[in-house]
Amino acid sequence: MASVINTNIASLNTQRNLNTSQSSLNTSIQRLSSGLRVNSAKDDAAGLAIADRMNSQVRGLAVAQRNANDGISMAQTAEGALATVGDNLQRMRELAVQASNGTNSAQDRKTLNDEYKQLSDEVFRVLNGTTFNGQNLFTGVGQGASAGTGSTSGSASASLTLSFQVGANVTDNKLNDQITITLDDLSNNGTIADVIGTTAKGLIGLGNTTQVSSAQVTYTSAKAALDNLFATGSTLTADALASSAVTLQTAVDSAKLALDKAVADPTAQSDAQKAIKNLDKAISLISSKRAEFGAVQNRFNAVISNLQVSSENITASRSRIMDTDYAAETANLTRAQILQQAGTAMLSQANSAPQSVLSLLK
Repeated sequence: MASVINTNIASLNTQRNLNTSQSSLNTSIQRLSSGLRVNSAKDDAAGLAIADRMNSQVRGLAVAQRNANDGISMAQTAEGALATVGDNLQRMRELAVQASNGTNSAQDRKTLNDEYKQLSDEVFRVLNGTTFNGQNLFTGVGQGASAGTGSTSGSASASLTLSFQVGANVTDNKLNDQITITLDDLSNNGTIADVIGTTAKGLIGLGNTTQVSSAQVTYTSAKAALDNLFATGSTLTADALASSAVTLQTAVDSAKLALDKAVADPTAQSDAQKAIKNLDKAISLISSKRAEFGAVQNRFNAVISNLQVSSENITASRSRIMDTDYAAETANLTRAQILQQAGTAMLSQANSAPQSVLSLLK
């Protein structure tokens, strides 16, 4: 190798190696101080892209859990209102049983009827006044109104779908399902009359119908975005039934909640006996609706549990990509520090090497 002064190849090589060890040292210090293995795209471009997608999933799953909890809260609110209604109906039945006693005088029945009417008013007040997040859960419920008469030659049907987004997002992902409660009702080939309430909207309708098929409740998955939680119907007529969204409408075959004139005024013994029969149907219907809301709550709880497991697993996967392994990184730091010290010492030696040429000039 030629002895030269102007170009020090050994020094240049040592500087390059020193820069490499310095960069490695800086990277180790950054990772150990931040706790992240990937602090910028240059650290791991592919890993950063994967981790960002996982982060979107985790955040979406967190929102899905809040959505499911909102669904539980709504169902609990509705179920609590129905519990109050059920208690009032039980008391109304007691009064009707007492009024059916043949030993009661007309004044006795009037006294019983006064309390009966107050409880009946309270039932409708609860149903009309129950709200969740500003939305009426039971609306359009009144007393003694004739809502319309359907054609005997035609048929009418109505249904409503309630959707709660319980997936991370609304794209094609196995986790991205919705809980959809579909209630099909009012497949009627006969006459619909004496329906309690002039409108049919909200979560439950109270009425008296004939030839109505059993209500069906199904739970299905859906990919559509979160729709209106509470659909609103129009005046309950034969035409409106074909297009309006009617929820939990007067179904379950003959077990109808019929608080009609005969029930609302049990002043006579025969009226009181009829009231008992209809109140038994009312209590049965309220109990079945409470059971449906309980089933919905259990479904939501199961969904939340599944979402939590999914979120935990995805978070663990993201951690393996993004987080610093301190055992490995401290070893890298020690190695970089030693190389830095050795490189500095060798650079000093390389810079002093050209001085040996001076001995040739003496």
